[in-house]
Amino acid sequence: MLVAALLTVMIWLPFNWRAPVAVTRIKRIKAPTQVVWQAAAFAAGKKPWHPHIDRIDQIGENHIRLEHSMTKPCGNSADWSFDMEIDRYDEGEGFRACRTGLDGEPANDRLLTVEMQLERAGNDTIVKWAESWGPRSTAGRFMAHADAAGMLTRLQSYCETGHACSRRAALSAGILSALSALVTVAAFAVLLGWPAAIVLVAILVLHELGHLVSFRLVGQPWGRIMFVPFIGGVAVSRLPHTRLKDDVFCALMGAGLSLLALIPAAAIMIFAPENAEPLGPVTAALFAIAALAGAVNLLNLLPIFPMDGGRVMRAILQSVAPKHVCHIMLVVAGAMGIAAIYWHNAILAALAVIAFFQSHRLGEARAGVERMGPAAITTALAGYLALSLAHGGALYTYWGYITA
Repeated sequence: MLVAALLTVMIWLPFNWRAPVAVTRIKRIKAPTQVVWQAAAFAAGKKPWHPHIDRIDQIGENHIRLEHSMTKPCGNSADWSFDMEIDRYDEGEGFRACRTGLDGEPANDRLLTVEMQLERAGNDTIVKWAESWGPRSTAGRFMAHADAAGMLTRLQSYCETGHACSRRAALSAGILSALSALVTVAAFAVLLGWPAAIVLVAILVLHELGHLVSFRLVGQPWGRIMFVPFIGGVAVSRLPHTRLKDDVFCALMGAGLSLLALIPAAAIMIFAPENAEPLGPVTAALFAIAALAGAVNLLNLLPIFPMDGGRVMRAILQSVAPKHVCHIMLVVAGAMGIAAIYWHNAILAALAVIAFFQSHRLGEARAGVERMGPAAITTALAGYLALSLAHGGALYTYWGYITA
């Protein structure tokens, strides 16, 4: 019971404890203040340097719309927009804007205000950028800070060279993710030893990369990855999905890309001769990696929120029984709790407790979000079951090589 309580607290704090976020970043740009102002001011026109804004349109007195369009790999485009009200605009010095809507919907608790102030420093410009957000989890706070840092890096390169350098912004975000991964490796090494910790975090990286790739495939910008000591990793998308089938696809792609970790072990099992000699250290290591990947991904596929499997179930319920999403997810969380008690499993017990509280927040999909039809639901279930069987089979087949 004590172990389950500790695990509950450890998982709850990084992913569920929510608090308002205030982001303040200061950047020195080697360019005149007027150049920086023309690039960064929230005025009508194109914004070639900004990672999330293509252009700004004036839609009324003191009201603007920030618009972005991204071409998917399949050739279709994904568009979104933010409506904001300018409540302070000092030409050449700074501005303050409050968000009033997202894609035509009323404002929610995401980005609330944006404020910029410029200060001359000889021939350079000091940019102070501030954002305020509503209550966010640790993952949301991480993304807010990382996005602000990346955005200012792109602004700096654009003002100094005339071209927005995506590589510098990506490098900045990558360094933050890498640092969180290293800290997580060190934390797991305390419990498992360095070799096992490195393998475990590598599996987590592969899983989260699957989510990142899926964000791009459905027309999202690249998201962010963060890792939490003793817990695992999380990939955060930048914007809400506009179709439930995209939500399902992105949730399943973590376990989907993780199938790569199972291929070497499966190939050895299939093609090794029947009279093969006892396993060598490399083969045994590949089998242990497959077992660990199976365990990590099967855990993520549990049909409780906020696990990936729970996101799939939520999307299906929002399509077929939108009025009962909360109730059904509560029942599933309760069933998971009973199973955890029966099996004396502290990890499942902790996840069941968190899922129970998380399920109270679930409900119908936002207005304007496209629900799934019968074909999409069937495909989602087939993909979910196939991945569960693949990773469950790997766990069952190779688990002995971890405990040996």
